[in-house]
Amino acid sequence: VGDWIAKALQDPGKKGTLSKPSQDLRLLTVRSFSGWLAQHRGITNAHPVTKITTRIICEFIDSRKAAGNSEITVRRYFGVIRRAFGWMIANDEIHGVYRNPAVRFQVSESIAEKSRRFRDKSMTDQVLQTLLDRVDDTLEVDNRGTVELRPIAPYYMRPALLILSKTGMRPGELEQAEWKDVDWNQRVLRIRKGKTGARIIVLNDDLMQFLRDRWEELKEFQHTHILCLAEGGHLKRGTLTQAFKRYRDKIGIEGDNTSLYGLRHRYGHKLAEALPVNRVAAAMGHTQITTTMVYIRAEVEDIADEVRGVSL
Repeated sequence: VGDWIAKALQDPGKKGTLSKPSQDLRLLTVRSFSGWLAQHRGITNAHPVTKITTRIICEFIDSRKAAGNSEITVRRYFGVIRRAFGWMIANDEIHGVYRNPAVRFQVSESIAEKSRRFRDKSMTDQVLQTLLDRVDDTLEVDNRGTVELRPIAPYYMRPALLILSKTGMRPGELEQAEWKDVDWNQRVLRIRKGKTGARIIVLNDDLMQFLRDRWEELKEFQHTHILCLAEGGHLKRGTLTQAFKRYRDKIGIEGDNTSLYGLRHRYGHKLAEALPVNRVAAAMGHTQITTTMVYIRAEVEDIADEVRGVSL
């Protein structure tokens, strides 16, 4: 087990390098798991790694849930353990273990539980309106004894908020969106390589007009991407995310429903109130209908009259 712990921390990850948050998560998981093994199962670093079975991993995951860890944290714990075993087995780093004990079960989350979590993270209309109202504000900054007025948010923040809120795009899809991907006649935006592959995003009239005005404003600079930096460089998703967090903190907005991805959840819930679930799935770019179901809020009271009205 001691060798497993040491080697689990050496896994370079899919990209060959790990970010600081990923390193911290792995260290926290390994320490928590090893401490739990010693305290509750009497398995120390001197025991063979074959002592770690699927049942023991299940019990550890259940203990994390009982301790009050969120569903996301529990799933991350499980993911670290599963990847650590998988990497070491693939590279013959541990002897006597030929099957990953962490792939024989899944950390399940019901659609109802996931739906509640998504509703909690869906940005409200009030929060969105506040973000749009304050985006052009200025802030007094002391620059070596001289008070200067500086924008509270970068100039690309308003376009980003409008596009994300009216299309439900993932921030990563917005990062790669180019002007050549806009079909002005069909009034759609073509995503060439999204999370689930290529897809088409429908643009409403308000957004089409906004994009036309923005194109007329920027076309002389020959920018290729819809969102770009002031000097014309490509705006990366990480830059947008960090700028949004700073802007959000400056105007005093906080909560789980104030992330950029909360705009996508808001879009999904809006569509689910007006369209059939298969249409929502197509608009959101989902490949599995169960993913879309988390946006459907069907309480018993909502469907009781409809079900009773069906002739059986």
